Amino acid sequence: MRLFSSRRIHLFFWLIILAGNFIILCLAVFAPFFRSAKPDFAAAIYATFSPFCHQLPERCFWLWSQPLPLCGRCLGILSGFFLGTILYPLIKSTRSTHLPSVRWLVAFSLPIAVDTLGNLTSLWNTPTWPRFGIGFSWGIILPFYFFPVMARSFPFGAADASSSLSGEE
Repeated sequence: MRLFSSRRIHLFFWLIILAGNFIILCLAVFAPFFRSAKPDFAAAIYATFSPFCHQLPERCFWLWSQPLPLCGRCLGILSGFFLGTILYPLIKSTRSTHLPSVRWLVAFSLPIAVDTLGNLTSLWNTPTWPRFGIGFSWGIILPFYFFPVMARSFPFGAADASSSLSGEE
């Protein structure tokens, strides 16, 4: 048995993604707290998230009398991705290279696309909680596409990867 088997490497990669997502989620949730305790650190957090989210206060959840650095939809996507990452090894092997049907991605992407388009064109203004829910439902399926693509892109352990490609898990 090799010291660094394919299974261990893929499990380590999964743990790194899970831990990184947890840290990012914690930074997003605790950024308002840091505004009073460590304003420079909070400013850096808000600035880091700004290229990815519009941060409009009326579309954000508020904690400690401050808006989060992510809107409800972006926080939902991040939270959904976190839960999907937790669930992933319970449903599939971390070494799997099998992608779910594109129909699932389209089905889960339609609500977020329609809601975003409706808000951008001012047809409606979705409240924060529904935005969170729509983002969450989309974010939860993303790991089921992300991890197989990563397993294909970085095939650690050629002998182990062949069993994943043949569907043996």
